Amino acid sequence: MNDIGERAAPRLFIGTGSDGSRVVRVGAGVGEREWRALLRCAGDLEAVRARLATTAPVEHEHRGPAYVLPGDLRSGPRAVPVTDPSLLHPELAPWGPELELRRPCFGVLDGGLVVSVCCCARTTAEAAEAGVETATAFRGRGMAARAVAAWAEAVTASGRVAFYSTSRENLASQAVARKLGAFEFGEDWSLA
Repeated sequence: MNDIGERAAPRLFIGTGSDGSRVVRVGAGVGEREWRALLRCAGDLEAVRARLATTAPVEHEHRGPAYVLPGDLRSGPRAVPVTDPSLLHPELAPWGPELELRRPCFGVLDGGLVVSVCCCARTTAEAAEAGVETATAFRGRGMAARAVAAWAEAVTASGRVAFYSTSRENLASQAVARKLGAFEFGEDWSLA
């Protein structure tokens, strides 16, 4: 499934396992000749970028570690299910219209407002990937880890695997994964 709320899949997604194995997916809008060429060069970073640029510039690129969350995570203090968008901190308001699509959603309250929220960024019958955001003034206090733990507990209880990924540059997000004991199994790389 594409990112919830996104209109189209990236032109190219490459998932690389820590053992060097690769999963390569090409977006539906990429023609057969182009996707065959992309598959041939999927192991070469510069060749992939150059090949994509022959048809259109790469406008968005995301690359970073991918983790699986432990199956025994339990929700922490102040983590609650989030169903009412009016309880979201103003910085988190853009999540409101998609709460229903992104279930389960859990957040951490402060002063009656959800200041950190974790919901599904991607979801299937077998697995879900976390999407998490914390209002700026509340970062660095462990709230994201509590929200993700509650979300992961619900995902695992539904019989699915809970995943978490981030960018190489987002050190705070990587710290959340470490705090939760997540296992880094590889890397996600998508280009749109």
